[in-house]
Amino acid sequence: MVEFTLRHLLPKARISFIRLEDGNEIPDLANGCFNFLYGKDVFEHLVEPQKILEHILDHTAENALCFFDLNDHGERYLQHVSPNLMPLRDVVTSRGFNHAGNLRGMSRFARQ
Repeated sequence: MVEFTLRHLLPKARISFIRLEDGNEIPDLANGCFNFLYGKDVFEHLVEPQKILEHILDHTAENALCFFDLNDHGERYLQHVSPNLMPLRDVVTSRGFNHAGNLRGMSRFARQ
């Protein structure tokens, strides 16, 4: 879904996608320095969402824009192993990002 959406928004940009199938896996970002991050319906499925978010933010460019779904997802149920996501907003802002409001249920963060 993300790939389909972004393909139309940025048709001439090179887009790197990272797909994980294991909620315990930390993505290999050794060669990345990303300036745009998008995470929808991701973090509530991770066993340690803060650890993975911090790892992702460690590989973010000095000037970057992020859209993350960091709304709480209710109680822990089925595949929602970490539904309490609001504290992750503080993780992003602690890395120099400003919370620039919400857009369609997504938290927008910018660092310039």
